[in-house]
Amino acid sequence: MKNRWVGLLLGSAMATVGYCGPTGLNFMPITDILGHRQAYVEFSSACSEHQIDPVVYHCGAVQMGLFDRVEFGIDFGFEPQEAEVWNAKVKLFDSKDGKFALSAGLWNCEEDYVEPYAVASYKVGPGRMHFGATHDEATRLLAGFDVPIGKSFYAMGDYMSGNRELLCAGVGCNFEKIPGLTAIVGLTIPVNKSQGYEGRLVIGYTVKF
Repeated sequence: MKNRWVGLLLGSAMATVGYCGPTGLNFMPITDILGHRQAYVEFSSACSEHQIDPVVYHCGAVQMGLFDRVEFGIDFGFEPQEAEVWNAKVKLFDSKDGKFALSAGLWNCEEDYVEPYAVASYKVGPGRMHFGATHDEATRLLAGFDVPIGKSFYAMGDYMSGNRELLCAGVGCNFEKIPGLTAIVGLTIPVNKSQGYEGRLVIGYTVKF
């Protein structure tokens, strides 16, 4: 899996952030997709504890939605050695009451490498629970949640199993006075202390085309 933070989010009350492309939580892809002819552009910065890695990394991303059913996009780092990474996702099912959804897709994709995943979302009270699995050299389980905090803010957390175990938390904001503008602050909590904490700031904007 590529260890590059890229945030993608929707401009709604339950806007969420994704990892290396697809809409999702801090890194976990979820069932949400961008709407028909919606585009999202983003800039993000991430840094680890200084004694582990003193470099601040910057990334950009562009994501598009079609037919209220499909989204695809690309993210890129600003360092010469960083390759472009693409993703694609299809929403497979939405329940009539809006409580349950299924999606599947590919992420962290390059010319000779792809990682498939499948995810489900279920609404519980004001928030949602998310479950799924992805596969790189092994199959990894995914779990997370998102919940609104008032009119403009939301909180989220997610976890991925395996030897690249990840645990993340984040808080986001939709700016009511500037529709489409969003910001997220995220923190990766080290399961292995040698990894150190990683902080992330994401600024994004969603438009209709």
